[in-house]
Amino acid sequence: MATIYLQSSAGGIFAGDTLNARFNVGPGSQAHVTSQASTVVHTMKNSGAKTNMLIRVGDQALFEYLPDPLILFPKANLTARLRLEIDESSTVLLCDSYLTHDPYQSGGYFSQLANEIKITDEHGSLLCLDRSVIGGADFFRNEAGIMGTRRVIGTFYYISRSTDSNRVCELLHNALERCSDIYAGVSTLPNQIGAWARIIATDATPLREAVDKMWRASRADITGCQPAASRK
Repeated sequence: MATIYLQSSAGGIFAGDTLNARFNVGPGSQAHVTSQASTVVHTMKNSGAKTNMLIRVGDQALFEYLPDPLILFPKANLTARLRLEIDESSTVLLCDSYLTHDPYQSGGYFSQLANEIKITDEHGSLLCLDRSVIGGADFFRNEAGIMGTRRVIGTFYYISRSTDSNRVCELLHNALERCSDIYAGVSTLPNQIGAWARIIATDATPLREAVDKMWRASRADITGCQPAASRK
């Protein structure tokens, strides 16, 4: 399996950026794509930034997109959209996560994060849509039902239209049982396309551990083999 590290010399995401990426995963191919490290979303005073990603996964292909979390600096304003097109027999492991950071300890927080993950079939018919918009003031309100005292959130998807979604849900649940310092929920995805887990944590370390355990359990379930240790 090819392992691809996305790298950038820009030092993060800045105001006014519009970043586009596209992956075409051919029939029968396998690839693991990740980032070099967490990506900083810098302070933005007068405008925001956008990221757009399109992933097309062909017949009998396995694609893993597991980047490290985004780091939202004070006044960061980001709109992130990911569209995934899957074939009837393709399999995708996907992670989307972010955390907040105030490098000057001034009590600042990000302005807004608009996040969308849209999953369609090969003909463009909608299978699943996860969309959220949250402002930093709400994120840091310390209220039950939002984040409480936690500052890290992540979502892991095991997507397969040819696998029993209830079984995948149980697989992810079992992987998370061995994790600590997280609050997590697991459920099936609509249209019987797999399962997902949403995790919140106080910092990035327990989140990474949870994602790693779900990834390893999922890879072993798909291929029968445990993945090698990451070189990052």
